[in-house]
Amino acid sequence: MSISNWYSQIGTGDVSWGHSGIGSYREPWETPEKYLKHSPLTYVENVKTPLLMMAGEYDLRCPVSQSDQLFYALKRLGKEVEYIRFAGENHMLTKASNREYRTRHLVRWFEKYLK
Repeated sequence: MSISNWYSQIGTGDVSWGHSGIGSYREPWETPEKYLKHSPLTYVENVKTPLLMMAGEYDLRCPVSQSDQLFYALKRLGKEVEYIRFAGENHMLTKASNREYRTRHLVRWFEKYLK
């Protein structure tokens, strides 16, 4: 649940109308280099840490397409990444069963990579 590409985020999330989220009120087509500079996707080749990604399919704050873009790039580059999409969920994961599922995966991930 994050923004990976500020350029494509504009106009798609519920908080993108009226501000860019990167400290500028200029539009992406006016300063594309600024949006790309602040986008994690720009630096995806530098990722060295294994990454567990989780996203709610109906997240309006951080649209799932943002996670999809980052996951695609990481997989194409052969990076260690796992991606869990929660069907029918928003930004907050409202179903208790999904919150429990998320916690189990977080514990499993940390046990694997922090031991």
